Amino acid sequence: MRCSDPKSCCRCTACSGRRRPPGWHILLYVLVLIPFTPAIRDIRKAKTEQPAQLVAFDGKLLAEYRWVNRAWVPLAEIAPPVV
Repeated sequence: MRCSDPKSCCRCTACSGRRRPPGWHILLYVLVLIPFTPAIRDIRKAKTEQPAQLVAFDGKLLAEYRWVNRAWVPLAEIAPPVV
């Protein structure tokens, strides 16, 4: 049931005297979620530290994909033609 006169909205029985500004529920939702939202720094760190893994049905690791796929090795372990 809608109010017949929008100017007298908060005094009718249809809305029972409650009038809130538009979008209040979105603002409340955002304020509740802010403490649980990770920082940008944490998201970037998680992206670089945890690689995506391709695992077979039996649990065997088939491949590992990283944003930066490098392993640090001493110069002595690198083949001379590569250096």
